[in-house]
Amino acid sequence: MSKSAFIEMVESAYSITPTLQGNKGTIESVINSHFAQMSTKNNVWKRDTFRTLLLHLYTQRHFTILKNPGYIEVLANISAFGNKTVRDI
Repeated sequence: MSKSAFIEMVESAYSITPTLQGNKGTIESVINSHFAQMSTKNNVWKRDTFRTLLLHLYTQRHFTILKNPGYIEVLANISAFGNKTVRDI
């Protein structure tokens, strides 16, 4: 079974070296720009939490949330509290 295009996009954005590219209006560019703003050395838990949030919402089929750039930004902001969570997502 192959991964979906969304999962591959998130995994790719998570694993590449962050470079600021700007938001081009696509969901992929929004996700890439948020990952680029999160350090791969300091506070790595932010990146991990953002990735986990995106993948969890995808597997739960919350596509309306994942198609809205404003909601993606909210998820990125929520990930700033990833080291404060009591339970897993």
